[in-house]
Amino acid sequence: MKTIKMAVAIAGVLAAQMSFAHEDDRDRGGRAFDVCVNAAVDARFDFGGVDIGGNPVPPIGPGDRVTAAGMMLPAGTVPSNGSGDLTCNAYQSKKIGTFFVNGTFVSAFGNPAGHLPQAATDDLAYVDWHFRVDGVGAFDTSGLVNTGATGSTYPQTIIGGTGRFKNVRGEMTTLVLGASGFQIRVMLPND
Repeated sequence: MKTIKMAVAIAGVLAAQMSFAHEDDRDRGGRAFDVCVNAAVDARFDFGGVDIGGNPVPPIGPGDRVTAAGMMLPAGTVPSNGSGDLTCNAYQSKKIGTFFVNGTFVSAFGNPAGHLPQAATDDLAYVDWHFRVDGVGAFDTSGLVNTGATGSTYPQTIIGGTGRFKNVRGEMTTLVLGASGFQIRVMLPND
């Protein structure tokens, strides 16, 4: 009888620890995160800016630049069907870090025919991204952003990390959640 009670107690402790670990992974240092950038206020473009819907205003072409700082959120915060809050205000209370972007367009936004000759027709911009998860660490990626629609994915090369992410290597998957690419879900590879 004591053995059964001990086994039940151990199982309860393990379940509680796994629950806390899952909570911590989801909130601060998991393997997937949502990103929301209010393109109207959190981004700067050298070609004129964005319209009221958060869409870049033409003309946008190769060589034009974008710099932004947006929110990092637990994965699943931003709807995956393109219906997310473009202002990101609805997600402020769930912010767990900051996302930074510095990039250069290689294509005319919304016009695949307007790309640099050696770029693929779905290449939109070359970017460096920095993901800072408050109190946990950070990781950086570099690579192309594709012109894909909501629900499409593209890879980013992980170039390094700090803290909890110091051993993260390989390829991160980016899922487009909507808002012209200003809402994404990023998924790190498993260890």
